[in-house]
Amino acid sequence: MRRALWLWAALLGCSRAPRSAHGPAIFEARCASCHGADGRGDGLLGRTSVPPARNFHDPAWQASRTDAQLEDVIRRGGLAVGKSPLMPASPDLVPSQMAELVRFIRAAGRTP
Repeated sequence: MRRALWLWAALLGCSRAPRSAHGPAIFEARCASCHGADGRGDGLLGRTSVPPARNFHDPAWQASRTDAQLEDVIRRGGLAVGKSPLMPASPDLVPSQMAELVRFIRAAGRTP
């Protein structure tokens, strides 16, 4: 019975995991190849790109950007906002996914 209730809750979208649990997965799938698994700009492609991929752990950079600016570059891609043309656009992210991804990037800035 307990297992059936858990399955029912999972199917309805009720989960014990916080909403931001998807941020790391989105980052891994879309960003880590350049920005690295921890967001330090040391991903396989990011180390060799010109300009190099952004290090999200840089507190000065974190303080200089608003969440709206992060969302804009993620949604439109680097070329559209005067950044690296290698950064692809992600117009398919729904608002909740975008918010989770931005929270993940912001959390990187709070860890040395």
